[in-house]
Amino acid sequence: MDTVSQIKDRLSIVDVVGQYVKLQKAGVNYKGKCPFHSERTASFFVSPERGTYHCFGCNVGGDMFTFVQEMDGVDFKGALAILGERAGVRVVFKKGDKKDANAPLYDLLEASTAYFEGQLDGNAGVINYLASRGVDGKTIRNFRIGWAPDEWHGLEKHLTSLSFSFDEMEKVGVVKRNEKGVYDRFRSRIMFPINDSAGRTIGFSGRFLSQSSVAADDNDTPKYINSPESALYSKSRSLYGFDKAKLSIRKNNFAVLVEGQMDLVLSHKAGFTNTVAVSGTALTADHQTLIERLSGNLVLALDADEAGLRAAIRSAHGALLRGMDVKVARLPEGKDPADIISEGGGDAWRAVVRNSKHVVLFLVEILRERAKDERAFVRSVERDVIPLLSSIKSPIDVEHFVKEVSVLAGISEDAIRKSMDVALTASAPASGSGRFKQEEIGMKEKEPRPLSRREMLYAAILVMRRREPAKASHAMDAVMQAVGKEEYEKLESASKEEKERLVFAAENVYANGISDKDIEFAAREVRRERLQNELSGASNRVRAAEASGDEKEAMEALRLCTMLTAEIAKLDEAR
Repeated sequence: MDTVSQIKDRLSIVDVVGQYVKLQKAGVNYKGKCPFHSERTASFFVSPERGTYHCFGCNVGGDMFTFVQEMDGVDFKGALAILGERAGVRVVFKKGDKKDANAPLYDLLEASTAYFEGQLDGNAGVINYLASRGVDGKTIRNFRIGWAPDEWHGLEKHLTSLSFSFDEMEKVGVVKRNEKGVYDRFRSRIMFPINDSAGRTIGFSGRFLSQSSVAADDNDTPKYINSPESALYSKSRSLYGFDKAKLSIRKNNFAVLVEGQMDLVLSHKAGFTNTVAVSGTALTADHQTLIERLSGNLVLALDADEAGLRAAIRSAHGALLRGMDVKVARLPEGKDPADIISEGGGDAWRAVVRNSKHVVLFLVEILRERAKDERAFVRSVERDVIPLLSSIKSPIDVEHFVKEVSVLAGISEDAIRKSMDVALTASAPASGSGRFKQEEIGMKEKEPRPLSRREMLYAAILVMRRREPAKASHAMDAVMQAVGKEEYEKLESASKEEKERLVFAAENVYANGISDKDIEFAAREVRRERLQNELSGASNRVRAAEASGDEKEAMEALRLCTMLTAEIAKLDEAR
C-alpha cells in the first residue's frame, strides 16, 4: 500500500477537516461553514464515504490532501508530511519520485538549518546568552535555534561542498552577491528557522549578537534581519511558529500574536503554545486567514510604544471585519513578552494574557492616559477608536461597545454613531485609521448557485450509479428522454469535480435514498420544463409568422404548439 493510501486508511476526512471547521451531521454527509470564503449559511459538505469535500458557495472541492494544501498553504508534499505525521505514517520520498522545482531549495534550507545548529553546539558564549534570556537546551532543540558565525563564507563553503549552486543559495537568500563575489547574508547572528505549516524551513530570522571579532561598523547593524522574499518564503503569508502552534490554537480557541522570535519561543516555553509571531511586517490579510481558520479569537501582545500601538490598531481592523474577537495584552512600558517571561516566569506572562482587554476598551484606556488634554483625547478617540467600532461585524457587539465608549470617553452615544457613519464612508485605511475594504481581507460573500432541475436529475443518477448500478442503468433511459440526448451527453462529459458537486447536491436532497418514484417524478418535471420552453419558442414562431404574413410557417408552428400542449397535458395528468 502506498503512502497516500496508508494515510487515507488511517485518517478520516471528517477528522481532518473537523480540526479546522465545525461540522455537523447532514444525512450521509457532514456540513459546516466554508473556511475558504465568508458565508451566513453553511454550504460546505464533507463525505466520509468518498473522502471528499465540496463547497456550493465558492465551488471548491477535493480530498484531505487538497484541503490541507489550501488551509495550510503548502504543496502536496507538505500536505503529505502534515497528514503523515498525524496518521503515524512515515513519509519517505523515493529516488524515482518526481521532484518539484522547489525541492532542491527545501533541501538547501534544511542543510543550512543543520549547519547553524552545528555552529551553536559547543558555543558557550551564545548558549550562555540564550540561557540568560530563559532559553534552555530543550527549547533550542525544539525550535532548531542555531548560530551564524562571524564568517563571510562559512555557510557558502559548506553548501558548496554539498553540491548546491550559488544561484540556489541566492534564490533563498542565504547568501548575497556583490562585485567581489558571493558571501554569507547572516553573520554573528542567533538563527531562528522560519517554517511552513509542514515544518519545513522556508527562511530565517537572525538576531545580531555582538562578538569580540565583529567589526566596529557593525554597531549600526540591525537587531534582526530576515530572509528576503523567495519562491518559498513570503513574510506577508508566513507566521513564525505557526507549524507548532496551529493545533494548540484550535484546542485553546485563541491565538496570541507577538512580534519577535525570542518572544515566541519563550511564550511557548511558558506554556502558551498557541503563540505565533510576525517577522518584520504587520499582521496581513493572509496571516488573519491562517489564524481565523483555527479560531475566531486573537490576543495581540505587541510592544507598548507608539509603533506597537499603531501596529495593534492596523492588525485589529481586518480581524474585526472578519468577525474575530480581538483583545490586547497590555505590556509594561519598555518591556516585551520575552522580558516579562525572563524576569517573572510563566506566571507573570499568564497574568498579562489573562488580563487582556478588548481592543476598543484597551485603546480608549491608552488614549486617555496619553492625551495632553480632554479635547486631544476626544479627537484621538474619533481618529482611532471610531473606525474600530465601525469594523465590528456583530450588531450586538457594536451596541455594547458604543455604550462602553460613551461612558469611558464621556461622549454621547448619538455622537459616536454619527462619527461611525462618517467612518463607514471611508474608502481605505490611512495611518492606522479608516476602514478596510472587504476585498482587502479576502472576505467576499458568496451565495451557492442553485442546481437546475436537469442537473439535479442527473445528479440523482450519479448517486444511483455508485450505490445501485443496476437500477441506475434502467433509469438512464427516462433521464435521457427527459433532458434530451444532446443535453444528456453534455452532462456526461462534465469534469470529475463538477460531477462530485452534483453528487453532494443529490445526497443533500435525497438524504433517505433515491427510489424509482423519485426518478420518475424528477424526470417528468424536467421533461415538462423542456416542453414548456419548446412551447414558448413555438408560440413566438406563430406570432412572428403572422406578423410577416407567412401562413405556411404560422400553420406549422401552430401544429407544433398543439402537439406540445397535448404532451404537457399528459404529464400534468400523471402528476
